[in-house]
This record gives sequence, structure tokens and C-alpha cells, in this order.
Amino acid sequence: MNKHKFFFPLEAVIPKSNQALPYKPNRCNLQPFRGLTRCTAHQFHTLTGNGPKSASNTQLHAQIRAESLYFLDRNPLKKFVSRFSASRTYASRKFTRQERINEARYTAQLNLDKIDAQYEILTKKVTKVVDVGSAPGTWLRHTRNRLLQIHNMKHEELHKKCTVIGVDLLFCQPPRGTFFTQGNIYSQNTHTQVEHLLKESAFRHLKQKLTGNLGTLDNSAFSDMEVSYIQKEANEAQLDASLSGLAGELGDLALTESNFDILKHTFQADLVLSDLGTTPLQESGFHNNTLSKPFIRSSQNKMLRLPWDFPEKASIDMAEAALLLCGSVLTKGGTFVVRLSMVDLSDPELELLEKRLLLVFESVSRWSDNGRTHSDTPRHQNLFMICENKRDHMIDKYEVFGVAREPQV
Repeated sequence: MNKHKFFFPLEAVIPKSNQALPYKPNRCNLQPFRGLTRCTAHQFHTLTGNGPKSASNTQLHAQIRAESLYFLDRNPLKKFVSRFSASRTYASRKFTRQERINEARYTAQLNLDKIDAQYEILTKKVTKVVDVGSAPGTWLRHTRNRLLQIHNMKHEELHKKCTVIGVDLLFCQPPRGTFFTQGNIYSQNTHTQVEHLLKESAFRHLKQKLTGNLGTLDNSAFSDMEVSYIQKEANEAQLDASLSGLAGELGDLALTESNFDILKHTFQADLVLSDLGTTPLQESGFHNNTLSKPFIRSSQNKMLRLPWDFPEKASIDMAEAALLLCGSVLTKGGTFVVRLSMVDLSDPELELLEKRLLLVFESVSRWSDNGRTHSDTPRHQNLFMICENKRDHMIDKYEVFGVAREPQV
């Protein structure tokens, strides 16, 4: 019996046209293959350096590579597998900080893009978006780019029609054309600040709309054509009347709460995104206290450490805080997308959260990147909830969260 069959099947090495091996495998040169479970004979002889270098054997290697494979687990070569294998060396290599940051950004953007493709959360009707937990700005940047593409605008024109606001406990440099406010989602002051930013933006758009009415006047008032003296006086009178009406309509508008009343519910956002979870890796500004202090606080503060200590429970708490924000800043018929980080699919509190969402929205759907959204056994993974068609402009938070109303004095 040919001793080469001891190492791998003979048909994997010798084509039918040859009856003898042109070279002899060396047992001592098997170290580069420690830990490998499957490879071609061509790769074996190429990496060990025992293979022939003549052009006549090139076809032999091509035929071996195309026709057969040999398995090291099915023959005595498996005893050469060592814990110092090349495969384990590559598998145990640690990723750098920048590689982990890039992977997290890519995953977050890919998930939002898939949700948008399936549920169409970003359409031409969407002009105002709030991103809760926006740091480091991946969803904020993706939303801005999609709105620019949908409305066919440039970066410097985004503020004329759209408003994109990000809010997070950590400082984040907002992408060009967007706004950012820093605050804790559990704080009522943060909710008020987001609402105030939306009102300021709506007030500015209203003022631009009213001042833009001057462009709808009769073009003859600004024409260079020769007109009669009587026609000129008529055009000037029309212009004065339009300016007087516009001045009376605007009055002495300023950014005060009393003047915000004219906005009613037009300031509310069309879409609210929630990506609250564990603190992302710090990318820059390690020497700057403005950037570093929030990261230090997140590790020292007991409440801010909940996403690390109890991620499955903290995700539900943060989702309910974002739902409370939607009650005042999300318009009727709006959409709410929330990510639950490492939540337990079998947790009964997840069903309670879904019931509360159904009290506010007409439709609530679950989505995950692996397709699994329900489980009878404990299973921790990321879960998205897409809530569509908000029932009313404002919600009764006491009814939604089942809290007794405070007695009126």
C-alpha cells in the first residue's frame, strides 16, 4: 500500500493520468497546517514548499484544486493539531479601538437603513426628526443624508425646510445642518429643551413663510418695463398694502412662550428615533473635560450604570422615557422607532411595554436583524420596535403608564 494514503486520500493528490507522486510530502513540514480542518492539496504543497516548481505540474495542481479536498479530521494528521495553531492566532487577535468604532457605526447605520427600506419611515412628508441617544451621531448623520436625498437639497439648504435634532447625555459634534442638545432623558428639563428647539425651528420657518409672501406679489410692481404714471402709483399702493398687512400679521413676534401659542401643534416632529443604550467608545477629546467628564460620570453614577449592570431592564426603562418624550414632541400620525439593547425576549415586561405603545400608536411591529423577535426561553439580543400612526397630538401619561393622578388643590 502506498504510504501516502496514510496522510490523505490518494485520489486527492494523484490524477488518473499519473500513478506515482512526483514529490514526497514531509511530515516535518505540517506545522503551517496545525488547526486547519479543511484545505486543498494544492494549498498543502504550496505552503510547505515541497511542491514542484516546473510548469508541467501546474495543470496537476489545478486539477487537484478543482477535483478534490482532504480533511485532516478524518486521518491521523489530526494529532498534529496544536493549541499554537495559526487559526487560533488570527481568531484571538484583538480589534483596535478604531476598528470597533467603525464596526459599531456600520451596524447601526445598516439596521436603520433596513428598517427604512421595509417600513418607509423617511419619506417626503417627514421634515422634522428627533434622535434620542444620538451620540456618536451615526443615526443623526444617516437621517440628514436621507432627507437631503429625498428633498433634493444641499447641506446649506437643509435648515430652510427640515429640522433634525439630536439629544444625548454625551456631547456629540452635530453633523452639518443639524442641531444637538445635551441632557439626560430621565430629566423633565431635557424634554422641555427638545420641545423648545422644535418650537424655535417652527417659528423660524413660519416667519420665512410669511416674509416669502412678498415674492407672490404682482410681478409688474418690480418690472423694468415702461408703464404709465398711473400704473406705477397703483403698483406702489399694492406694495404698501401688502407690507402693512404683513407687519400687522407678524406684529412684534419674538421667541416667547406667549408667541409660541400661535404654532399650536405644528412644531411637533414627524419622526422620533431612540437609540439609547450603553455609552459608546470615546473617539476623541480625551484631554478635554467637556468630553471626558460624561464618560466618567456614566461609570461612577449608579443610575447611569444601569445599562451595564442590568441591560435588559435598563433598555425598557429608557424606551419608556423616550415614549414619554414622544407624548409631547411627536405629531399625530407620527412614527417612533426605538432600539432595545440586549433585551430578554422572554421578559414579561417587554409585553407590558408593547401594550403601552399600543395605547399611543395604532400599529407596533417588532424587528431584529436576525429575524427573531419572540422567544419562550431567555434570549438576550437587540430588538427594534417600529410604532406607526400616533393616535393624537398629546397623550395622557397617567393613563398610558397607569399612574394615579395627583389630587387637585
